[in-house]
Amino acid sequence: MRSRTARRGRFTGSVVGGVSMAMVLALAACGPPEPQAVTLLAGGGDQHLNDVSGAPSPGAEISLDGRITHLTGRGDGTVWGIMEPGHVLSVEADGTTRTRRATGEDGASVELVDVAATPDGAVFVLVMTRSEIRELGSRAGAIYRLDDGNVVRPVDGEYGPVEDIATDSEGRLLMLENVGDPDVGVREHQPHQVRRIEADGSLTTIAGADEVDAPDSADSRTWSDLPDSTPALDLPLYRDTGITVGPDDTVYLVSDSSVAAVSPGGGTIRRVGGAAGDDLDFDTGFEDPAEPDIVGLRDQGSPVSVDDDGAVVFNVRAVFDSEDVVAWQVDGGTGRAQQIADGARDDTFGHWPAAVMNDGEAQVVSILGDSAAWLDDETLVLSASDPNSEESILATLETPKL
Repeated sequence: MRSRTARRGRFTGSVVGGVSMAMVLALAACGPPEPQAVTLLAGGGDQHLNDVSGAPSPGAEISLDGRITHLTGRGDGTVWGIMEPGHVLSVEADGTTRTRRATGEDGASVELVDVAATPDGAVFVLVMTRSEIRELGSRAGAIYRLDDGNVVRPVDGEYGPVEDIATDSEGRLLMLENVGDPDVGVREHQPHQVRRIEADGSLTTIAGADEVDAPDSADSRTWSDLPDSTPALDLPLYRDTGITVGPDDTVYLVSDSSVAAVSPGGGTIRRVGGAAGDDLDFDTGFEDPAEPDIVGLRDQGSPVSVDDDGAVVFNVRAVFDSEDVVAWQVDGGTGRAQQIADGARDDTFGHWPAAVMNDGEAQVVSILGDSAAWLDDETLVLSASDPNSEESILATLETPKL
């Protein structure tokens, strides 16, 4: 693990109309920050997806030809992800990588926006299928299961557009479902609920009110703050809520500013932390000149990952000059892996810094990258993509618990 002299920052929640401000990095004028040491897990090789699709491959030998937009994991040694334009990938702790191109029954590629795997390896995906939803600016879709032939098969059930999915230790599927009128459009906030599909196909509502008020209301502020001890079934939830399930089946909710947990049986929520309410001190994990001041969490169904200790990793929103991004020094693989990391550093599209939160404390652990997930209790997997070549790498980072 890299030796660090940490600076202290403030986790201060400034929320206007339920929409949080961007995170701004105040950087001193003493030159670019030192690179952050990471270890290559997969990508940067010369074997293309078509050569290894569906079969295991050493991670450093494979070329990941697409941006990895979503990572998820429980800290059990396997991370799952989505790679554009429509691949599901799984990566194990030794770098063994499997990639699968998801198709419809007609053999055509499908657009994936989320993935969730059960402990026994069943894979569920969220497929963008409704053009009218896409036109409304939502990432909502329908739930499918990926069969052994990499064909997506619809999951039976009566449910509305789904924004996010997760699985629990029993292999049950959870979803963030729009229970309002999706045809109204994104300007009118619709009520969403976290619902679990039981073994018999019935639905159990874990969290989420039946109705919510529009933006700038008390409901939107409650969603942003996720106040402690709020009854889960009275909690207003919107489409930008992220969900995940911990190893003990605790359900975690992420708004634009806060993180909260609720037991698998429902009840009241437990606020884990965030930008609203009391100020929250956090360790930046970086030497000068990087001094991030976080005021917003990545929303729109942000990928979230929780490990055995209840430590939550997620991405935050940031605004800063590209020359101030803390670069990666990649250990392992070929020079191509380092080139991809360097290309990601120079990406003007933006970055999604990764943060870990546990017991009310938060730490920014990497500024570079697109998504993050737990590989085990001490190791994170981070993705980064070169916008020019559209290649990605996955790297590991040993990070201390808070």
